[in-house]
Amino acid sequence: MLESNKCYMLDGDIQIFVWMGSITSITERKTSISAAEGFLRAQEKPVNTQLAILKEGSETGIFRSYFDDWPLTVEPKLYEEGRGKVAAMFKQTGYDVDELPDEDEKPHIVCNGTLKVWRVNNGKLSPVPVVDQRKFYSGDCYTVQYIYSANGREERLFYIWLGNKSSPEDRADAISLTNVIVSSNKAEPVLARIVENKEPSQFFMIFQTLIIYKGGMGSGYKSFIAEKGLDDETYDDKKTALFRIQGTNRDNMQAVQVDQPAWQPILIREGSEPDVFWDALGGKTEYPKEREIKRSIEDPHLFVCIFSEGVASQSSDLKVKEIFSYTQDELTTEDVLILDCYTEIYVWVGHNSVVKSKQHALSIGLAFLEKDILGECLSTDTSTYVVIEGHEPPFFTRFFDWDASKANMLGNSFERKLAILKGQTQKLEAPLRNSPTIYSKETTPNGLRRPSPTPNGLRRPSPTPNGSIRLIPASNGLTRRQSLDSYTITSTSPTFSGLDFNPANNRRFSSPPVPIMIPSASSPDVHSADNTHVSASSTAEVEILPSKDSGPKKELINYPYDRVKVNSKDPVHDIDITKREAYLSDEEFLEKFAMSKQVFYQLPRWKQNKLKMSLFLF
Repeated sequence: MLESNKCYMLDGDIQIFVWMGSITSITERKTSISAAEGFLRAQEKPVNTQLAILKEGSETGIFRSYFDDWPLTVEPKLYEEGRGKVAAMFKQTGYDVDELPDEDEKPHIVCNGTLKVWRVNNGKLSPVPVVDQRKFYSGDCYTVQYIYSANGREERLFYIWLGNKSSPEDRADAISLTNVIVSSNKAEPVLARIVENKEPSQFFMIFQTLIIYKGGMGSGYKSFIAEKGLDDETYDDKKTALFRIQGTNRDNMQAVQVDQPAWQPILIREGSEPDVFWDALGGKTEYPKEREIKRSIEDPHLFVCIFSEGVASQSSDLKVKEIFSYTQDELTTEDVLILDCYTEIYVWVGHNSVVKSKQHALSIGLAFLEKDILGECLSTDTSTYVVIEGHEPPFFTRFFDWDASKANMLGNSFERKLAILKGQTQKLEAPLRNSPTIYSKETTPNGLRRPSPTPNGLRRPSPTPNGSIRLIPASNGLTRRQSLDSYTITSTSPTFSGLDFNPANNRRFSSPPVPIMIPSASSPDVHSADNTHVSASSTAEVEILPSKDSGPKKELINYPYDRVKVNSKDPVHDIDITKREAYLSDEEFLEKFAMSKQVFYQLPRWKQNKLKMSLFLF
């Protein structure tokens, strides 16, 4: 009776059914639903009459009961895997949607950890008793510490929860006081700022059951309402209160206190509104007819922050650049990056970046929300997480094809890149303070090891396979620190010729600076790899003399850019892959880098690396 290429309407008196065949078009389905709504208005049906939309194969028992010959069992069909979703789609979001909302979100961290809650009160954080940790007040601010296990270690997550009716003073105190706790924690916990009604689902999963009362218990709320002349709405268990229960299952339930109704509602069907209804709203205008659903975070956007004058604290100071088709390798230690997931954002802070506090990182996240780069109408109340390099939680790493060995490496970008090229992706360990040597015998190439000091303060020469070493006395006009600041270790080895081991620029080591080894044929006056002139009359030098079997140092051969870049289709072989730019001619170097080689090598090493990466030379 019911054909698959047609739509039908069934009047069940208290319920109207619209049945849609499996091969009907979207236009036919829209027309059928509109016709059913017009039928309801024309027949002046009661406002509580339901309109049920059914797809072929997803008929309810009530609908089947109107047919005498409906089979008791129906064989499932392969194309009916998502049956029932069309009706839900139309009822939830109207008739023009991209996709259905996902089912219950799975937690990305262990939800059976340890909770500790503080309330902001009188400029201090007051611990909340365990029995009251799941009871919040909308007029207060709270700090939540959650300890859980992940990646074989103990992780800490701090939330700053800001109530909708909380005072500005309490909000500022909550952020600053929480930052003090987080900064004193050596485990580099994740810090998140969230606002009432904008909480991420993960927050509710951690609490499992959360009650939010009206009013507040803190002194900040009491002072705020007294100053504004507002009534105290704080919950009183001796009075009647109305709560809205929300959540998808027993593991993320919330009870939110709402206003009690003081009037009798009048039911009005959409499309049949009287004039008095529109007059109360200021007149009839166009309005959205689709239900707002939870936005997907399956396609987040990654941005790198570009700071004016090194630091950004105001929205006008922050500039960002989007990174398309990003990977974990984009998280460079010198940068601050923002991962925009629509419903929440993550501020990732590298160890060698200009941002040194989580409170500063939160202000950068707020500046990003204010700019609304993608025009998403982001609210400044959007949940903001601060993640420190090397301490990325699972709910952050899920957005990447994550390699833990890369996350555990130390050093700047150049040192990490070189370690990966050499296959040394294991964690690099910094030496202990007061360690007598910087490099171990196993990790330091011959010729770069620190020789032991002689009684006159100079280093004993160490023989190398490639040459001999000569000591040149230092002038008394400069201190040892001053005389070493401009030195660079160089080697005839292609692997290490591009490495900068300047102790002044290497924050990983606390031992005294290493001596300098500068290759030279005969003269003590040479130029280092950074074009820094070194004079024997003013500094102490350790000069490597060429051995008998080593020929004179050759000038580098120039190659076209297309042959020396990393992704070249016709690459040049037997070149120093850490110094690809050095093989460019002066003219092509100036064209690509917009600066001369001399200017380029005076830049900080990390900046050189970033420029080379942008040109596929690193």
